[in-house]
Amino acid sequence: MKSIYIKMSLSRWTMSGKMVSSIPYTKLGTCKIVIFQHTTEHQQYEVAKWILDIFVDDFKSRGVDTIDKMIIFIKEHWQNGDSYYVFIGPDEKVLGGIGIDLTNNEPYLSNMFIIPNLRNLGYSKILLKYAEIHSKRFDFNYIKLWCNPELLDYYTKFGYTEICKIDNNDKPVLILMKKI
Repeated sequence: MKSIYIKMSLSRWTMSGKMVSSIPYTKLGTCKIVIFQHTTEHQQYEVAKWILDIFVDDFKSRGVDTIDKMIIFIKEHWQNGDSYYVFIGPDEKVLGGIGIDLTNNEPYLSNMFIIPNLRNLGYSKILLKYAEIHSKRFDFNYIKLWCNPELLDYYTKFGYTEICKIDNNDKPVLILMKKI
């Protein structure tokens, strides 16, 4: 089985076979990034709760307004090449998550979150790097994401640039891209 190791500050990544697995070493200890469907029921509940709390407007318009509906949505939406990955700490608690959509022959990131009391510790950097590595594995040389205008400076720090601005339900949304 072929493995690829990529060094980052606080992190070491391992990719094996078709399934991407990673083992970031963080200040908390050894963490893991796991496909949503491979997490425990409790972890799935936590992820669904956070996504609903953070992205409430995005999902209410789709009729996804309960934790049970969100769990079903994640399992049904992120499949067939798309996946939702959960960042789990050494104590098996959810730290965050990120969606990676690859099905339309374009890699898009979606619904990234870090639990609020764990922000500004470099964990979103780990998730973004993971998404880039995962997308490269499928021979993509760029990655895109949608974000609110107030997050432009945040993503610019990681090398993303604005490629267009659209209206999404009367709210401005930026589409950003990064070459990887």
